[in-house]
Amino acid sequence: MKAYPSSRLRLTPHRFRDTDAQRGTLRVPVYHADPGGAAFHLPFVRLQTRSRAPGTPVVFLTGGPGLSGIRSAQGRLFPLFDALRARADVVLLDQRACIPGMRLRDRPPQVPAFPPDHAVTRKEYLHAIADTVCADAAYLEARGIPIASLNTNESA
Repeated sequence: MKAYPSSRLRLTPHRFRDTDAQRGTLRVPVYHADPGGAAFHLPFVRLQTRSRAPGTPVVFLTGGPGLSGIRSAQGRLFPLFDALRARADVVLLDQRACIPGMRLRDRPPQVPAFPPDHAVTRKEYLHAIADTVCADAAYLEARGIPIASLNTNESA
């Protein structure tokens, strides 16, 4: 894995819950085969370790793409991350498709349309879900997030 020099990271002081932290963005290529092409700027929060001899940083990714590691850590998971700071820095990373203003959750939820007058058949269910996923994909594509870049290989 390629290490990014610290000069490429801009960190600013940030208050995360009741903890002093740092906030920044990490520039990553949309497609790793084209490192000089289009890029995402992924937000992250760094919770600094309390250790005098820190270990390897812990990087938290929530399920996704599209889910926020930062937002996930603000809730009931925070005590876990706070405890991990005894050993190492904790980096809370937002993944691709989780860019503020472009997240699927920044728009009204798309609820699949199921017929109200009978039990839903498998075919009806799959059709409604496919319509919802296609609408979400179009929403992201219209905002410059290519769906083909939202996979494990590109995320890694």
